[in-house]
Amino acid sequence: RVLARSAPAAGALTWYLVLIVGIDLMVKKEAEAGGNHFRTSPLLIVPLVEGGKLLVSLVLYGLSRLTEPSSPHHWEGAWAVGKLMLPVAVLFMFTNSFSFIVIARLNLDARAAWQNSNIIFSALLWVWVMNRRIALHGWVGVCLCMCSACFNSIQHDGTVSADRGAVLGQLLICFLSALSSVWNEEVLKCPAASHLDINQVGILLYSQCLMVMLIASIFILGHTQELAGSVTPGAWMIIVAQIAQGISVSRVIKFADTVSKSMVCSTSNVVLVVLAPHIVHGTRLDLISIGSACLACTGGMI
Repeated sequence: RVLARSAPAAGALTWYLVLIVGIDLMVKKEAEAGGNHFRTSPLLIVPLVEGGKLLVSLVLYGLSRLTEPSSPHHWEGAWAVGKLMLPVAVLFMFTNSFSFIVIARLNLDARAAWQNSNIIFSALLWVWVMNRRIALHGWVGVCLCMCSACFNSIQHDGTVSADRGAVLGQLLICFLSALSSVWNEEVLKCPAASHLDINQVGILLYSQCLMVMLIASIFILGHTQELAGSVTPGAWMIIVAQIAQGISVSRVIKFADTVSKSMVCSTSNVVLVVLAPHIVHGTRLDLISIGSACLACTGGMI
């Protein structure tokens, strides 16, 4: 399988890989600095991220209008796309917020192994939602990803040990992430979206994400005053990196596809397992963790 069919796709996938590894390390480091809790609430971080994505998309859209002639039908299909995007926005916001909790609790080598379930869910949804077929070697790759996740739970003494709550949380994130990504790809490639450029679709998505997250934050916390507080330097780094990742995701899905995105995620796990022990605590760097990550990477490439 060719991961990228064009130069823009190859660039988007490479940049996306760098951001995946960096964000996981930054989030884990920030959680450790707060004693496995975040000094800046994720309910504040996530809306700031979505607001930043919206601002960047508006700027990019404005710049594109300077070089292209205006058209009275330039926003044709926006209402239809916006309605289709609303469930995607809800799924994205829940996944992004819940992932902070899971990363704070789960060691990064275990996360690297179990988040390969994203490939499994993406492949199944790709067949079910997109009505595509996956060849036999593709299913072999899916099986290897399943084996890698189980292999990571083996300890040096031969026992099997895992934080079941955190693992279940990671599996839930993988399923919802795969579902939202496939749904998002379906929307991006639907006839109504053909009249909109990628920045217009981003404006629709990120404005809905911001609205959903602000409503959820106010509902959960009771009042907006509890959202106020200092944003730590580590949180600002996470916010900037996640803004860049969000802008990159739409390019990845537009120029490549969801399965290619998941394959890049599996490749990033090897890098994460090698780097994490030198930056954060509690992450294994042994034959089991490296073997598990390599097995998943092989499955993803197949």
